[in-house]
Amino acid sequence: MKGLKMHHDRFRKTFIAATFLVLASLVVQWSFNTLSELFNGPIAQFKHAIAAVGLCLVVKWTRKHHGHSHDCRGDVRGD
Repeated sequence: MKGLKMHHDRFRKTFIAATFLVLASLVVQWSFNTLSELFNGPIAQFKHAIAAVGLCLVVKWTRKHHGHSHDCRGDVRGD
């Protein structure tokens, strides 16, 4: 029974993460395309929004697991 619960928790976390990625990508695409229409720029496709959000998440994850974080002044402090 424990294995089934662990499988359910993993599926739930994966579903939540995928939902967050899709919703964040939709917001990024909508805001970019809105600004693009205002300034007569190019229109982004959904795949570009997913790539942009994915890149931000990878950078955040990499910085978090790097061992050092930078504060606003550019100083390095170990956490």
